[in-house]
Amino acid sequence: MKSRKRPSFLLLFLDLALLVLCVLGVEQSRLKAGLGVDLETSRMADGTTTLVVDFIKMKGSPFLVGDTLESISVYPIRNAVDVEQIIDQYQTGVVQKVTVRRNGSLQSLDITLGSYYTISEVVVQASAIAVFFIIGLFVVAQRPRDPASLQFHYLAVIVACDMAFTMGRFTMEPFGVGHLLRALFPFSNAFSGSLLLHFALVFPRSRPIPRLGVVILHAVPVAVSIWGFVASFQATMPFDFSAAPAYYSAMTTAKAILGLGALASVGIFATKFIRESDSGYRRQIAWAMTGTLLSTIAYISWQLSTSGNAQMFLPESMREYLKVMHMNEIVLNAALLVTATFMAIGIIRYRMFNIEVLLKRGTIYMLVFAILLIVYVTILAFTIRLVDAQNNTVYFTISIAALALDLLLFMPTRGLVQKTIDRYFFRVDYDFREALRSISERVFVSVQSEDVADVIISGLNALMHPAGIMVMVAEGEDHLVVLKRLGFERWRYPAIKVHPDRLRKFPTQPVVYKNVVEPHTDVVYSEMAFASRYGVAIIFPIRTEDGTVVGLLVLGEKKSGLRFTLEDIDLIHAVTVQAGLQFERLLLQQRLLLQKHETDKLRELNRMKSYFVSGVSHDLKTPLTSIKMFAELLEDQVPQESEDARRSLEIIQGECGRLARLINNVLDFTRMERGMMQYNLVPNELNRIAKHAFETMDYQLRIGGFSCHLELHGEPLPILADTDAIIEAVTNLLSNAMKYSGDRKQIIMRTGVEGRQCHISVEDHGLGIKNEDIPHLFEPFFRSQSGSVQKLGGVGLGLSLVKHIADAHHGRVSVESSLGEGSTFRMIFDLLEET
Repeated sequence: MKSRKRPSFLLLFLDLALLVLCVLGVEQSRLKAGLGVDLETSRMADGTTTLVVDFIKMKGSPFLVGDTLESISVYPIRNAVDVEQIIDQYQTGVVQKVTVRRNGSLQSLDITLGSYYTISEVVVQASAIAVFFIIGLFVVAQRPRDPASLQFHYLAVIVACDMAFTMGRFTMEPFGVGHLLRALFPFSNAFSGSLLLHFALVFPRSRPIPRLGVVILHAVPVAVSIWGFVASFQATMPFDFSAAPAYYSAMTTAKAILGLGALASVGIFATKFIRESDSGYRRQIAWAMTGTLLSTIAYISWQLSTSGNAQMFLPESMREYLKVMHMNEIVLNAALLVTATFMAIGIIRYRMFNIEVLLKRGTIYMLVFAILLIVYVTILAFTIRLVDAQNNTVYFTISIAALALDLLLFMPTRGLVQKTIDRYFFRVDYDFREALRSISERVFVSVQSEDVADVIISGLNALMHPAGIMVMVAEGEDHLVVLKRLGFERWRYPAIKVHPDRLRKFPTQPVVYKNVVEPHTDVVYSEMAFASRYGVAIIFPIRTEDGTVVGLLVLGEKKSGLRFTLEDIDLIHAVTVQAGLQFERLLLQQRLLLQKHETDKLRELNRMKSYFVSGVSHDLKTPLTSIKMFAELLEDQVPQESEDARRSLEIIQGECGRLARLINNVLDFTRMERGMMQYNLVPNELNRIAKHAFETMDYQLRIGGFSCHLELHGEPLPILADTDAIIEAVTNLLSNAMKYSGDRKQIIMRTGVEGRQCHISVEDHGLGIKNEDIPHLFEPFFRSQSGSVQKLGGVGLGLSLVKHIADAHHGRVSVESSLGEGSTFRMIFDLLEET
């Protein structure tokens, strides 16, 4: 454990020490003094250089644009770094004697030194340094075991130091810290270049460089750092102006190492990008290469903007362009921050954005622009040689013609450049959307599970070429059946038995048994012997919409030896989702077909049942009618004094009526079920119908020993009604009241009025109805599960007929009941309007 903690502690200690030095470096920048002018280097005829005032930044400055700087204090000026070397020993506010050549004569000026950097520049410097430290620590915290992340951390910290250590005020105290920071400036420049090159060599595959290679790589920066360190102290402790050129040379060499390291890194990244076959590594390289290229361009532009010696070798037009562009340190710091961010993304979250698309399009359009620009300039150059260049009309015409030709060549040139770039630099992988669309469409139109498996296997095999691919579907709860298979020669089982819990608890992510996927992919890693035995690399669950596992998609590793990319995993996952939905749809379709078949059979059975019941009921009515007829004939022949005979005939006639009502109920329900029930609604009077129904049931009420009262409303109650239907409904309500009255054989039948409606009600004082049974009372064949109800018999058709009759009369049925106290059923009708 100690061996693991020591490097971490040492790393934090070094970070803290360098952070303290960076804070001091920001303070040194804040204290740095300046003349308040921009100087331009100019080469004289004898080869010597002079500094000319190009721009005045301070109001009230005695300088004039065009003044040539000759000396500061007693020190002659040879170049721009001499100015910094001299002034960096003074603080702001100090007045210095400056000699300038103005209009051919020397003049002495008293210059009050101001701040070299503005407050905004110091704030940006401090912010950039803080961000670099944060990014460096974040990356190494996220990938502590990755050599590339550790190397990036070193690079980020050294670049932050390079921002902080400047040629600032070396007399800053305490303890000579200004001398130390100035001496470390060549060190930070040189090691920024070598560490960037080191990072390019180990990223992204994290292959450590041998120790000898590391020594060789950093030997020159070490030597330059020592050289600059010694030269700095020789020139400043004490101040020795004659020793300054050695320090300048060390700084120039350090900057050259930084520039060459950046260019070499871009080249290494580009070479790796071209040769790399793994798309994940390619994307990581693309992030790092884009960031490095951006900062390299910014650094070179900044050097050309600020180095007078470099500008002397540039054409006049280029120097004017650099003046206009004026690349300052704020822009450079911003570019460096973008580079650090791109590199951090390349290490940690390289999938957050497809940088290859941006890099590819940028490369294509830059090359196309360069080619068309060359064509345009070439046409102008050669044509102007053949015609009068002073003729503005001819010049304008040629320019327009060259521009038109460029426009015509744009699309063919872009196509040619794109093909070349795709072939030699960017390898075009499969189109994710097109592949998903193609497979999904074929899965959707598949009519059998085997067809779905064929589409998946053929589609994924054409795109990824795995060593094996197999689709298995769940059969029952504990079996997986091989639906289709390609490869996996060692697999010999048409089906395997699995524990139901294994399928129910299968992870939502794919399960990976070998190192065949890119890092940072959302998968579950596992180790199982069967995977190695049969060559299984990844298993994807196939789920229905509710998450149930209905199958597995099993893949071997790629034949090419490459890893499955994040796009591959996403595509396969999307395909399994489509397959799961299709399997579920096909299964549902099969169930619907079975249900339709069963429904058709049930409908046919129901039709046959209806005809059978109708036939039987009609057959029963014929003998019943004969029995009733002969009972009426016998009634005329039985003497009045034979009470027993007459009572027997009365029983026969009453039971015939009751049996007829039961048969009519069955026939009416059959008609109602078949939609053949018809009613003849004519003006009627409810009191008369109620009295008729009451008289119809008089025999049964007397036989049952019931005390039944009829209470009719005092006024006529006109309604539209089918008399026979209302009588049938009321007799059903009376029959129900008799059946469920229990020992309290009291029934009250009433008619009444409520507003524009009238009603007929039947009230008993019997068993009552449970609250949970009331909503189901009017359903056909419903019978309460109460034991007392079940003992009484019945089939549950009466109340359903009552409701059907009430609905047909545009009325309704209501019920009020208390368990153990009785029930009241009420049929409600609209009163007929008087005319």
